[in-house]
Amino acid sequence: WSLSFMAGGLSGMSASAATYPLDLARGRITGKLAGPGGKKHYKGIINTVLVTAREEGPRALYKGVTPTLLGAMPYEGIKFGTVGILERVFPKNKDNTEGGSIANNVTRKLMFGGAGGATAGVLTYPNDTVRRLLQLQGSKGTTDHYSGYWDCVRKTYAKFGLE
Repeated sequence: WSLSFMAGGLSGMSASAATYPLDLARGRITGKLAGPGGKKHYKGIINTVLVTAREEGPRALYKGVTPTLLGAMPYEGIKFGTVGILERVFPKNKDNTEGGSIANNVTRKLMFGGAGGATAGVLTYPNDTVRRLLQLQGSKGTTDHYSGYWDCVRKTYAKFGLE
């Protein structure tokens, strides 16, 4: 289980770091579809990256990267680890060979992967909320500003509590 957790976690962190500006752009596009008067501030992924870098500086493309990287380790680790546990708890058959039809093996993998993804998503959702709030700060129409991860956690908890 620990090897699956570590391998999944490190791969998730690497993938997140490499694609982070695109994730930030996606968050901003979905968070700010229209500004005052219904005018769209961002017009696609490339435009969002360029506008963000121009208006807020290149470092702004990595707002929220800390919770993303910290969240990638447990998310991917839990996902891969859950699949590993399910593989051991529910082995393919007694002699641990494939056996069965291809459809059964595909269904089994889909079920285990879905269970891993659902478990990881539920357990890491609060971190994802903080990540999105950090990504959106500074974009047009937002008024909330955070000095970092824990400041965002404190202010979000103070404003919304545990809902």
